[in-house]
Amino acid sequence: MAQAPLSFRASTHEYFEKWTTSAATTPGAATVDVSPLQNSVQSYGFARWIDIRLRNNSSGTGGTFNADYPPKILSNISLTDPNGAELYGGPTWSGYEAYLAQKYGQYKAVNDPTLSQLYSSSVTAPLFQWRIPLEMSEASGLGALPNFDAQSPYKLKATVDLSTNIWQTAPTTIPSLVFDYILAAYTVPDGVNKQSGAAQTAFPPGIGQNIWGVQGVGCTVQHWSLSTPTITASTAMTASLIRKGNIYRNLVMVVRNSSNVRQALSNFPNPTTFQIDGAPLWLSMDPAYVLNEWFAREVGQAGSTNVAADTGVLPVRFASIDGINIQGVDGTLGMQNFLGTNQASRIEFSGTWGSGANTLQVLTNDVNGVSLEGSSYAWSFAQQLSAPSLSSVRTGN
Repeated sequence: MAQAPLSFRASTHEYFEKWTTSAATTPGAATVDVSPLQNSVQSYGFARWIDIRLRNNSSGTGGTFNADYPPKILSNISLTDPNGAELYGGPTWSGYEAYLAQKYGQYKAVNDPTLSQLYSSSVTAPLFQWRIPLEMSEASGLGALPNFDAQSPYKLKATVDLSTNIWQTAPTTIPSLVFDYILAAYTVPDGVNKQSGAAQTAFPPGIGQNIWGVQGVGCTVQHWSLSTPTITASTAMTASLIRKGNIYRNLVMVVRNSSNVRQALSNFPNPTTFQIDGAPLWLSMDPAYVLNEWFAREVGQAGSTNVAADTGVLPVRFASIDGINIQGVDGTLGMQNFLGTNQASRIEFSGTWGSGANTLQVLTNDVNGVSLEGSSYAWSFAQQLSAPSLSSVRTGN
């Protein structure tokens, strides 16, 4: 019997590259574009994630941050495929949403960037690292995207916010900031292992023939986007989610008042019912209980001392770091709880919203398949994602 090829993770090597650093930037009266040159992401292998690392060129003196900072120092982050379709973020997606997506995204054992050695909430010398995730499972490489064609790169945009938005009390001297751009990728495996001679798998799971119902060669893609379902403060009503049609990996809900300030968890309905097409997944649940379930699973948050929760943030977890995939096949793709939806699905959170609940923000992390057929970037050619991946988050659809 022929030996099965080695898995992709056993065949590849991890690769990291800081491909550019922005010019030193001092926040001021206008936003500042600190994107890479021509917004281009470095091309190499299979892209796993992109990090934007904030460092200090010079320190400031005095001042106090506004709420949601330092993560929101970046007022806008977005990543698009070579055709311009949004993979991550969008025009209303800030560094704070990026922080929430990273913390609640179920990617590693420790996901919270504020627990990193590279984090500082110092008003005069802030440090932060934002991550744009592509890979969904480090164990298998699921979600890593072909990234070989420098002529048709992914496009990344990042913008620094106004100084008046960043600081409630302006520093006497505003710090000068620089941003490193770092690509994490997998190398392209050789056909055979140099030591054993065993055949090796050439590409991550989720890329191949006839997956996701896609004709021909397809690719598995995750997205993060932001929408704002309608709610009314101090009212019993149902919030119907806007973004649907793909498979939910995670949701993160944020409740804010009319001044766009995050409000206490008590402003979510209690009890809350969460249902899809009339079938409840939560029935008369306390949001505090739901949040505690997230804390119980998030290894990096567990400890002998209670960890403070993000004000007004409620994660709805479908992803898992371990388990079997959505097809029911044994494996470690971490997809066993993903929630399938279609455009006709009714996905609703209902109950009586609190007096401070004027705005509900929903960060949606969903997964779909993209056809690579009929493109010069199809797998059999340049092996670069090019097909439009999903309708734009600009429309909320």
